Amino acid sequence: MVTGGKMTKALHVCRHLAAAGWRVVLVETHKYWHVGSRFSSSVASFHTVPVPEDHPEAYVQALLGIAAAEGVTMFIPVSSPIASLYDALAGEALAAQAQAQGRQCRSWSLPAATTALLDHKGSFSAHAAALELLVPQHHVVTSPQQLQQLNSEKALGAGRRFVLKSIAYDSVHRADLMLLPCSAAKLAAYLARPDISITQQCPWILQEYIQGREYSCYSLAHLGRLVAHADTAAALSNLNYKYEGHPAIHQWVEAFVQRTNASGQLCFDFIESAKDGRLYCIECNPRTSSVITEFHDSSQLAAAFASPADVHQTINPLPHSCPIYWWWNEVARLAASPWWYAPTFLSVIGAGVDGVFTPADPWPFIALHYLQVPALLVGNMLRGNPWKKVDLCIGKVAELYGD
Repeated sequence: MVTGGKMTKALHVCRHLAAAGWRVVLVETHKYWHVGSRFSSSVASFHTVPVPEDHPEAYVQALLGIAAAEGVTMFIPVSSPIASLYDALAGEALAAQAQAQGRQCRSWSLPAATTALLDHKGSFSAHAAALELLVPQHHVVTSPQQLQQLNSEKALGAGRRFVLKSIAYDSVHRADLMLLPCSAAKLAAYLARPDISITQQCPWILQEYIQGREYSCYSLAHLGRLVAHADTAAALSNLNYKYEGHPAIHQWVEAFVQRTNASGQLCFDFIESAKDGRLYCIECNPRTSSVITEFHDSSQLAAAFASPADVHQTINPLPHSCPIYWWWNEVARLAASPWWYAPTFLSVIGAGVDGVFTPADPWPFIALHYLQVPALLVGNMLRGNPWKKVDLCIGKVAELYGD
């Protein structure tokens, strides 16, 4: 059973497993009944369930019912940021249900307590630092007054700048790049915005701003061993993936997995400092990353999920694997800057492959662009809900109050 059916990464997981002979059940929330991936030849059965953050108990019960009806023996949550903890709780419930019924159900979620710790940018940074792994300096902020005080004092350190981020995933404000220290007037104007809320229940984080090259990675861990791993150069909104094979990233993640005896899926974001070349881990997302699409032409990933104990050497994407792009995203870039982007467009299309389309399984590509995205846009217009962009990689519209 695979969750997160709206996202390209879930489709890739389905295709890997189906190619290895698994019967795949795909799940999404009711809002996304129209996802393109439900039409994939790799998907044997598709179900919709309640929204986990609104109805957590009903969500877990729905997954338990699907698992019992479909005879699920492996659970691979491809979680949205909000759903990570709920999928971790569901994974524990699924394993318990299977044991009570005299069968097994492997969950590829981290334990719920670990998921909560790693998903919080502040507690993750403190945890990684305690493991003697390099992370930026940080301050957790729980009120506007605390933030204003930090901004006015020397607590941030001479010559250092810090970026302000919401600890909870925020698809709208994650691109604000509000830097401190700044003038009191500028900070007051930012905090006065009606859509900015910093409270004990909704904390934010000040994280040291480091200039350099950004990276993301996806890792599959089993009992403290790194079973599969891929990385890519990254940006705030990443719609191009190419395997880098950065050795320092591999070493950092391998050390983290070993020192925590981790089992599950992990995604880390890094910055390699332009000043001194040191690699800093910015955050951990305890869930599947779209970096998994780099395994698109590998035949080994399904075995890593199914029999991790039999994997004796970390599985990486193929060395000369084609980069991933999303066709209509590239067309939109070309339309916005036809003369400037044309050479890049030809290079990207010539060297890469679309993240969704394959000749053997074309329907997800067609349905994504002509059913899934149009239905989401129409829904937003009918509700009058502001939205910022369409993200074809994760198959959703970045909207206010969205997931």
